[in-house]
Amino acid sequence: MKKFFISCILYFVSAQLPVQSQCTIGDIQLVIDSCDVAGKFFVHLNFPHSGTSEQFKVQGNGRNYGTFNYNALPVVIGPLQADCVTNYEFVVRDVVNTTCTSFINAGKQCCNADCSVRFREVATTACDGNLYTLSFDLEHNAPDNGFDLYNNGKFYGYYQYSQLPLKLDNFPSSTVEEYNTLVVCANDNPNCCDTIQVLNPCVCQIYKIRSQVTECNEEQKFFTIKLNFKHQLTSDSFLLGGNSISYGTFAYKDLPVTLDSLPFSPTREYEFLIVDQKDQFCFGYYELGVVDSCRFTCQLSDAHVEALPCEDGSFYAKITFTEKNGSLDGFVVRGNGRVYDTLEYGEPYYLIGPLDGDCKTKYEFGIQDLSAEGCRTGVHFTEPVCCEVECEMGELTITEYCEGGKLVAFDVNFEHNRREGTFFLKINNTVIGTFPYSALPLKITQINFDLPVVLVKIFDSKMEACNIMQEYEFECYTPPACKIYDIVGKVTACNDDKKFWALLKFRADNPGNKGFVVKVNGIVFDTLPYGKDVYEIGPLMADCATLYKFIIQDVAHPDCIEDYGFTEKICCEDCKLSNPVVSFGLCREGKFDLTLQFNHVANAPKFNVKVNGVLAGTYDYSSLPITLKGLNERTAYEIVIWDLERELCRLVVNIPAIECPSGTDNLNSEDMSLKTDGDFLIFSLPEQWVHSACSLIDLSGRSLYRFTGLAENKVDISILPQGMYVLYLQQKGRSSSVKFVRM
Repeated sequence: MKKFFISCILYFVSAQLPVQSQCTIGDIQLVIDSCDVAGKFFVHLNFPHSGTSEQFKVQGNGRNYGTFNYNALPVVIGPLQADCVTNYEFVVRDVVNTTCTSFINAGKQCCNADCSVRFREVATTACDGNLYTLSFDLEHNAPDNGFDLYNNGKFYGYYQYSQLPLKLDNFPSSTVEEYNTLVVCANDNPNCCDTIQVLNPCVCQIYKIRSQVTECNEEQKFFTIKLNFKHQLTSDSFLLGGNSISYGTFAYKDLPVTLDSLPFSPTREYEFLIVDQKDQFCFGYYELGVVDSCRFTCQLSDAHVEALPCEDGSFYAKITFTEKNGSLDGFVVRGNGRVYDTLEYGEPYYLIGPLDGDCKTKYEFGIQDLSAEGCRTGVHFTEPVCCEVECEMGELTITEYCEGGKLVAFDVNFEHNRREGTFFLKINNTVIGTFPYSALPLKITQINFDLPVVLVKIFDSKMEACNIMQEYEFECYTPPACKIYDIVGKVTACNDDKKFWALLKFRADNPGNKGFVVKVNGIVFDTLPYGKDVYEIGPLMADCATLYKFIIQDVAHPDCIEDYGFTEKICCEDCKLSNPVVSFGLCREGKFDLTLQFNHVANAPKFNVKVNGVLAGTYDYSSLPITLKGLNERTAYEIVIWDLERELCRLVVNIPAIECPSGTDNLNSEDMSLKTDGDFLIFSLPEQWVHSACSLIDLSGRSLYRFTGLAENKVDISILPQGMYVLYLQQKGRSSSVKFVRM
């Protein structure tokens, strides 16, 4: 299948390092930001490394957080949900040297250790117009001054906890989004919140698509597949197609549907597009991939179970497992001589219960596919679950290990009545991690928090109300030295006198209380106080002759000094590069060509181009547009353009990590041209596609514009946020989809 795409978005990607030998990734330093109003947070990861390749991956909790260049360190991961449940872990792995790794456990994150609210027992009814009934209850550990409810980003109402469980009739729904987003926050505390997304009952949807290969013949090289899915607000039937093949029209009441005798193919990636018969914008998409052998044996593995917090002497078991090629009939959970439940595949986890936390029964759970004999797995608790003993914590003690006046480690210990389970440890704003009670006394060797006075916080992982908070002052403490570092600078635009200001930003650890001196080319410019984000130094003469160097020196500690210099002389001539226009060629074997055009004034005859920190070449402005060949899909690119004689006269264009999309009947790039130019999407259509029904759709499936396609089209997309969208064409029983990016 030929695939066609166009993308252009601004995003920063740092230059890449050459591959070295003896790959080493050191201890990870972790900084956790404060929570936002939605109860989410970001983490900043940094670490030393040597002998690595150009890139590394960050993974954890069953997720791939992304691939990054080492020169982009520190990197930011998020937003992540601070749900007080997820035990966050991060594994850094070199892309080439996959055994070169490092690991850190960030523990469970809460937006406020003294406050928590969580949705429970959320239920919705069918839609009436654009309204439905919402009901929910809350688990809460918060001041008794009520809570606020937000619906799809807007404040909806204030309620008292005494009103729970809450039932809200005529609750408004989004008319376009696949899910309604609900946020509940403790009153007047935007950091004590919980967020859930409930399936929108008021829009047509086709979702949770699953498949099962029921027959497979290695000799005759064909297979039979069953497809099933959930749907709401649909008509009575749907169209099924894929890989430029129409499989026909089917009734929803006849689900699941069976497709017989599909041929093996080493090149075809089987895909299935399901479109409602009466609403072409109500569709679902499923990828099966390449089928060239009978590899569809049902497999269940990696089962895990977790006991949720007790309530009234009972608890729920939270079960997760990995499923591959499970049947459409679902599975049954049995154990301890009883059938617990019959369930469908596809959920992130399953709750079994309520179960009696009697401190005696060792609960076991056998998971068996309903159709595939022998496809099973199981999991059990190693100890009985007790719901009777209240958590208690007592006196906290700390034992210091001091060498040469420097604290090298310390032990944390405290009294408790827990036979099992884990606790969460935080010192000042540094998360130490989550540890089993059996690990006490706990030795801490990473001392990356402010000394000598610290606030130690310890919480039981399942019962936040069971905690210790105690201030401690270390005796083994030497005040750290003053350090000024990470100076960065840039220049402002010139004024009418051909002068400019230098904007300097830097970091200072343990500075004195008398401020610092700024010197410009060896001459004292001023004495300034610490505390500002950016300092304006000037006005300075932009004479095209002076190369400026700046020195920052702490007044109280003269040895605490750092310098920074511009790499080129500053001129006030108005060289300018602007208005980049990027277009993409046909994707072949995961590679594509990129054509670049931009405006330029007051420039030298030539300019340089770097791609991800590597010089791609020097070009004449008269040769524009230029083409960069052989770029890889799924790789982010930073393209830096600068004037050969004026390095500050530059332009940066960033391409995200994109991939060649697929469709049911895509056009070839020879038939159709498409590009984004400023606030417009510009494309042409071949004669056979003129007057087709065109739609702009975001990645959630929401239709934004509908119009009739002409031979030449110019569509205003100025009101669209930056991001990726789909141009969907339909005519005479065939369709095509093309992805593009709004810059």
